Amino acid sequence: MFKHKLPGAVVLVGLVLQSAAVCRQDSARAAGAAAPARAESAAAAGDADRRRETFEIVWRTVKENHFDPKFGGVDWDALRAEFAPRAALARTDAELHWLLQQMLNRLGQSHFVIIPPEAIPAVPPQEPDAEGRAKTTETRAKTRRRPRAGGAASTSPTD
Repeated sequence: MFKHKLPGAVVLVGLVLQSAAVCRQDSARAAGAAAPARAESAAAAGDADRRRETFEIVWRTVKENHFDPKFGGVDWDALRAEFAPRAALARTDAELHWLLQQMLNRLGQSHFVIIPPEAIPAVPPQEPDAEGRAKTTETRAKTRRRPRAGGAASTSPTD
């Protein structure tokens, strides 16, 4: 029986891209204290390494967690051989994200999406509660049962 783990893998991909962006920002801040030319060169090398690592994480995550061990007939290893060199040459994160999406598209799954960090909304800081924990907000959907045609009941959200 197939394991349906991939939605978590897609979230992992988003988190990898988000953490890569944070690391890039930290690297840029640290590089600001060094000589401009040397810092720019080091930042570019660091960005290239981070992009290669991100590619590997995405490829491996799909390889290890895809629900279909035959990848719908797609040779996933061959896709790595095709896309890894292109990802290594990516000059921007946007270019890498596009390449990753093209690779995922080969699987023919419409819900496999690369979500770039800038598309993830920032979470505002939370005031701690009396015990020092972050306050959480609970939202519950209200539902009501209504009859369907033929007498069967359905659940639908209410206002």
